[in-house]
Amino acid sequence: MNVQLIFISLLLMLGCAQQSQTKSSGNPAAAGDGEWLIVPGKSFGKITKENATLEGVRALYGDQVREDSVFVAEGFWLPGLIVFPDQANEIQIGYEPEQGSLPTFIRTWNEDSDWKTAEGIAVGSSLAEVENANGTGLSFLGFGWDYGGTVTEWYGGKLEGLMMTLSPATEDFNEKFFGSKEFGTLDPDLPKDEVRVASIAIRF
Repeated sequence: MNVQLIFISLLLMLGCAQQSQTKSSGNPAAAGDGEWLIVPGKSFGKITKENATLEGVRALYGDQVREDSVFVAEGFWLPGLIVFPDQANEIQIGYEPEQGSLPTFIRTWNEDSDWKTAEGIAVGSSLAEVENANGTGLSFLGFGWDYGGTVTEWYGGKLEGLMMTLSPATEDFNEKFFGSKEFGTLDPDLPKDEVRVASIAIRF
């Protein structure tokens, strides 16, 4: 199975939460905003295209790195690295050997982490905040199925290139927005303050 062909629809599924463990509330001390800054296609904190190999990440983070399998989708895992394992700032880095030495993705999903974009978007941000930061509308797949909540189009906005999944923040969320359909933020029935960012990732 070629991860590059299924990456956008599978990578950021809400199912990543199925294999999450409880994280400690203590984060490593931040050395500044750049330490936890996510820049689509360019960097994830200290990790850039130039140092994102297995060896490069180990050199950057030392004993804060653990080699492990990384969940992608139901029944599908990749070899990878866990940085800051079992901490609030934990990130997962998946590698597909057939695709070379660069990672297939770098991902965060913990709402208590320090990771954020230059626009201040983080896991837990509302869809209203995401749309405002993007500077234009966006589209996503309906909730409640394997690929639910995956952002499919940024329409050239400031968050273009970011990989993200969304999830409802309430149990009685409008059923209109469930299922294998594409929805947009211009829909007047969409309660944007009741949708949250579930995961953020980039690839190089």
